[in-house]
Amino acid sequence: YKNEDNVIPGFACDTEKIPQIFSDWKIPAEQLRALQEEKDAFIAGRKVAAKYGWKMGDHIHISSPNYLSVPLDLVLRGIYTSPGDEGFLAFHWSYLNEALGRPERAGYFYVLVNSAENVPEVMKVIDEEFRNMPVETRTQTVKQVVLGFLGWLGNVKQILLMVIGAVV
Repeated sequence: YKNEDNVIPGFACDTEKIPQIFSDWKIPAEQLRALQEEKDAFIAGRKVAAKYGWKMGDHIHISSPNYLSVPLDLVLRGIYTSPGDEGFLAFHWSYLNEALGRPERAGYFYVLVNSAENVPEVMKVIDEEFRNMPVETRTQTVKQVVLGFLGWLGNVKQILLMVIGAVV
């Protein structure tokens, strides 16, 4: 957002599924409806909206190397609150897919499982379903994804310390 230093975690998604997948996100019904009805709409967490001074109806322009740096023009139609992280933004997958020339490929799927005991079996079934496909899956729990990301950050920190040490 605005420059490469302003990294905002965001994702393109099926906006109809947000209430089911992110059940702890509280968003007024009329704001959720506006998100779902407008192709260029997005919602943001309360904290990220406050950080950038966004108000309902504001237009923002974002791009990401994850999306081939294709610029997207979005309109803020909702602000969610949550007991968890309020630093995300979410927008229509169909809008991103169209901007990318319709490759019809998702980067992530979020799946809700009815109980923790069923998670290993569901993960196995998903990976088996996509085995030997053009794009195979690596199914992980949210905890595994977070730990992997934190491990990556740790590696970046170690590399930076090595470079600083070499310079000194």
